[in-house]
This record gives sequence, C-alpha cells and structure tokens, in this order.
Amino acid sequence: VQVILHLLLLRLLRCGCDCVRLRAVGGFVVIGGGFSISSVSVISRAAYTIMNGQSSSPFLSVPSVVARRNSALRRGSAALTATDSKGDVSDYRRVMVLYTGGTIGMVRNEDGALVPIPNEFEKKLRENPLIHDKKYAKEMFGSSSELAPLVLPKVDGMQRVVYSITEYDPLLDSSNMTMMDWSSIANDIHQAYEFYDGFVILHGTDTMSYTASALSFLLENLGKTVIITGAQISLFEVRSDGIDNFLTSLLIAGNFVIPEVTLFFNYKLFRGNRTTKISSESFHAFESPNVPPLVVAGIHMEVDYRSIFRPCTIDKFTVSGELNENVGLLRVFPSIQTKTVEAFLKPPMEGVVIQTYGSGNMPTNRSDLMEVLSAAAKRGVIIINITQCSTGCVSNLYETGKLLYDSGVMSGFDMTPEAALAKLSYVLSKTEWDLATKRTMMENNLRGELTCGIKAPVLEDWDLVDAVARSLHISSPREVKMLHSILFPAMLGSAVEKGDTDKIAELKGYGADLTAPNADKRTPLHIACSLGNIKVVKYLLLNGASVHMKDRFDQTPLLDAVRCDHLDVIK
Repeated sequence: VQVILHLLLLRLLRCGCDCVRLRAVGGFVVIGGGFSISSVSVISRAAYTIMNGQSSSPFLSVPSVVARRNSALRRGSAALTATDSKGDVSDYRRVMVLYTGGTIGMVRNEDGALVPIPNEFEKKLRENPLIHDKKYAKEMFGSSSELAPLVLPKVDGMQRVVYSITEYDPLLDSSNMTMMDWSSIANDIHQAYEFYDGFVILHGTDTMSYTASALSFLLENLGKTVIITGAQISLFEVRSDGIDNFLTSLLIAGNFVIPEVTLFFNYKLFRGNRTTKISSESFHAFESPNVPPLVVAGIHMEVDYRSIFRPCTIDKFTVSGELNENVGLLRVFPSIQTKTVEAFLKPPMEGVVIQTYGSGNMPTNRSDLMEVLSAAAKRGVIIINITQCSTGCVSNLYETGKLLYDSGVMSGFDMTPEAALAKLSYVLSKTEWDLATKRTMMENNLRGELTCGIKAPVLEDWDLVDAVARSLHISSPREVKMLHSILFPAMLGSAVEKGDTDKIAELKGYGADLTAPNADKRTPLHIACSLGNIKVVKYLLLNGASVHMKDRFDQTPLLDAVRCDHLDVIK
C-alpha cells in the first residue's frame, strides 16, 4: 500500500499537481487540493492508517492504536500531525517525550515537599518560556494552542522542536522500575515510531543506566534518536540541572540522527549501555568509563559521528519480546561461601553476571568454587565474568582468568554490570536461539556494549585526511576536522556516482563516515537513491547508513527514490 501511494504521489507531481491533500475516509485515500506535500512520510502515515482500518477524520493523525494501551498510560497531549498546524512540516522536528517519573518532574505539595503529582508536569511546562514558546504555538495552532503539543523557542542553527508529552500513570520512582516497565517503554516507542523524529524519556536517576541498557537491546534495528535523561534537582526549582538536561535532550533528539539509546546528563550524551551512576549528589552523576561521550554540548554541539554505533542491516525496526527475569548479579568477595554461590546458581536461575577482582580474577586455591561454577555451566546456566573495577576489561591472560574460562565462565570484556545483566536477560529471552547461539551472542558486540579483545587495526599512520593535512601544513585539530568534513563527503559522492562499492569500502577503511553529509546535507544514501543504484544502496544500508537523515530541503533518501521513480530502491 505504501509503495502504491508513493507512486501515486509521483504521478500527481509529474502531472503538475503540486498541491494535494490526502484524507483517510472509510479505508480510501481521497485526494484534493490545498496542502503542499513536503515529505513522503505524510503518505506513509496515510498508508499506515488505512492498513489498520482507522481514521475517519479529515486529517492524518496518529492512529488510535497509539492511544489504546493495556497498561495504564495517559496521553498528555495529541501528537502533532501534518495538517494540524499552519506551519510547514519542514519548519520543525517532532519529538515524543515519555514522562515515566523521577525527580525531574516533581513539584512542591501543600506541605512544601517535592512529590510527583499526576497531570501537573505538562501544565507547568506550558508556563515556562524557556521550554514552551506560547506566542509561536498560538500562531501555529491558533485557538487550540492550549491543547496542542508544546514548542521549544527557536535556537540558532537548529530546527525548531515541537514535542508532545506522554505521562505514565502511575508515575514511577525509578527504584520501583521493573523489566516489565522496560518492555512497556519499548512498546510505546514502537507504536509511535513512524510519527516522530526522536524520543526523550524522562526517568529517575537511580536505575537510569539499567533502563538505558535494557532499551538498547529491546529496540532492534533502531534508526532514530532515543535519549534518556533526568535530574538531580526538580526542573521546577530555581536552581536545577533539569532544564538544561531536558532542553538539550529535546534539541539533540530533534536535530540529530543518532540511532542509539543514549543517556544525557550534565552536558554530555553517552551511549546508554556504557553508563553507570557515579554520584547521588553531584550534577556529574553519570559516567561512561570505557567509551567517550557521543556528544558534548557547549556553545556548539560537538558530535563524534565516528563513534556512533549504527545498525548494519536493512531489516525493519522492531521491539523484542519480554525479557527473561531469571538472571542475577553476584559480586565476589574474600571468603565467599561455596554454599552462597551454589544457592545463587540453582534453578530457576538461567544466567548470572559474576563480578570478579581486577582483570577477571578469583582465588586460585578455591577449587570448590570452580567446581560449583563448572557444574552450573554444564547445566546450561550462562555465566558472564566482568570486573569489579570501573574501568578496564577482563582478561584470560592470568591463571585465574583462564581457570574461569576453562570452567565454562564466559568473558564479559568491559561491559558494565547494568549492560551485562540487561544483555543476558535479552539473550536468554530469545527462544529461537539454542544455547550455543546464546553463548556466542553474549560475547558478540550487539549494540556497542562491549569492546572485544581483538581491536581493529588503527589507520592513523596512513589516514588520508592526515596526509593531506600534513601536505597543506595544517596542524590544529579543528582544521583537520574541517578538512575531514570536506574531503570524505566529496570522495564518497564520487564513488557512489560511479557505483564503486570497493572504493566506498576503501574510504570507510580510511575513516570516512558513510552518513556524513555534503554542503546540502545530502548523504551518500541520498545520492545512491537518486541514481537508483540498488547495489550501492544495499551496501550503504548494511554499513550503517541512515534512512532518516534529511537534507537541506527536508528530504529523506526514500523521497529521492520516489521522485526518481526507482521502485526497487523504494521496496
């Protein structure tokens, strides 16, 4: 249905019908004049609505399946749609905010205590000029602006962000968060995925890293930005870290395509499954011990595009099923009793993350412990060895590390406890995988959660940009970075135009980012889709290219394929 509608739009445009309107009425698409289509996503929404037998309204809206939930959710405001506003779709980006609870949204009650009060969060946001531009919202939505989504004030160099609030009922203290709640959040994102450019989850800080790690595995083939954030002090207090955390998360989610589950705190955006909470009092509450931040928010947004972990598949975004709760964390300590370990490994336990000393060591004179671990591994219990240290990696170089490996205990490399537990729960939930596959997956890097023992060769000595920089006598990091952003997009564009996948692979080996845009913000995938080169399109998609990147004219690669009538690429 989507392909047919795409081609229908193409025919209309070729016939000179530049202004069309789509209406979903009783399962049919009605075409009329009066609305300029600036994005093929409008057509996709119509197809989605028709295929689900929904929408008899005169405009394209979020399908009712998003609003209907078995779990207790309250939809705080209607989602923005293509015809709800007087502004052009290309003037703004849409972000969905899932408010699950936490300190960030607490307000003072009659006794002056900070507590979560249902239905107050959005009301207070609407009164804050730093978070909601009332004047622009009134121009955009007219008399219905008080019921419409919220609008961030304009920020120079960025698209304006329009966002809607989904408030959970009841609001959750993060210490009460469960694996079922993680699955609910993932399903909410899945249901609304097609209608937003990015997602922000407001969450309490205590278990934020656990939630970020779990969502990174639950959201499979993720192509959009998902950010979890919160605060140490309520957003509505005079002195709060919440405003900066919330505002910056909205701006990043709306303006950058970072297809990971990330965590933003104190001006840094981290890969979510690499984080851990390090302080209960400081604004610097989270750290990523083994991986640098993906974004540092200063006067400018410094994005490390080369460190972004991108999906290398053409499969559709989906959400995994429920997590396996028969997992646990066991921390080794001096004189730990054998019976303690034995009891911990008994059924129904199916997987255990064991935190050992240093680089993965346990007492060499405790054969009793090794026997218990070995027996559990033979029964099919997956045991993952990670270090108790905040930085570093487990290794099999030392005697005790090798003894553990020989006993059936697998290396967790440099995973955090939060990531290791979430990954183990996710892998064990895959009933279609046998035990050998599950064990293999635990040692594979699925979402950027670990650094494998064998590192990729470093090409710094042969780096193409460095070589050019030296010949031009350029030495400052800023100049080299600018040269990098000029050379690689041009060379990639040339290789794509020629259909030379070998050259694209070679440039990637030299450090080229296959999602890097040119001066018009067009990526190699935009060019390949325009040309209709299916071989190059497949190569780019399998190597991390994003279908959600938009050029200066707010066009996605898919729309380029539609305009050029490349049906194979559209499919």
